[in-house]
Amino acid sequence: MKNYKFIKIIILAGGILSKFSYQALANDRELIVLAASSTAGLIHELSNEFYHAHNSKIKFSISSSGILAKQVKLGIPANLIISASIEWIDDLISNNRIDTSYIKPIFQNSLMIVKNINQELETKIDLTDPRSFYRALGKGKLVIGDPTHVPLGKYTVNYLKEIGIWDEISQNTIQQVNSRAVVNLIARNEATMGIIYQSDINISNNIIPIKKIPGSSRKIIYYVAIIKGYRNAESIKLYNFLSAPKLIQIYEEFGFIRVK
Repeated sequence: MKNYKFIKIIILAGGILSKFSYQALANDRELIVLAASSTAGLIHELSNEFYHAHNSKIKFSISSSGILAKQVKLGIPANLIISASIEWIDDLISNNRIDTSYIKPIFQNSLMIVKNINQELETKIDLTDPRSFYRALGKGKLVIGDPTHVPLGKYTVNYLKEIGIWDEISQNTIQQVNSRAVVNLIARNEATMGIIYQSDINISNNIIPIKKIPGSSRKIIYYVAIIKGYRNAESIKLYNFLSAPKLIQIYEEFGFIRVK
């Protein structure tokens, strides 16, 4: 088992940490990174790798990309943000919160339709027949991310609209505050099915895949950006490090694909 004693993680439960608390943490050798909740497992490994490569500590704040963007707009000091959607990066650019010289895509993800291991569906799902999804759900519930601020939710709703069943299925959805909350609900068997990221499929042994949504990885691209006013030598090192060829295997181990 790897030693993660150098990694400190701050979990945001939809609330706001005070500006003072962040400022107390920040210094030139210790980075603060805001990261999408779907990267929670991956960032442990990346933090450890970065520490050993550059002797710099990282503190992470983990939440949905939308909530993290709101934190940045409120002036919470942090060096970088890793967002599961370019939409929230663009929002921060429009609010003059991003150093526009340091924005890039780093990896991709895919959508998976899943269920609890003890859940029995009314029929099999055939993605060439979108109505089969609706029939399989029956009177049950589909858990998804909240599309108003969770990229997973927005990607999910866009897919369901593309195949023409969102209007019928929307009333049967349970919308969660971040991607990890979607996973947890399925793991507890509190919904018939869910749509999660491929990178989250191994979080719980109680979750099994039904179908991978084809072509979704082309649309689900994570971006890293340096936050305006917090660029320094260490933040640039981490920004560059995230595209290092040696990380390709690590990204793949956690279900991501590095952007080429």
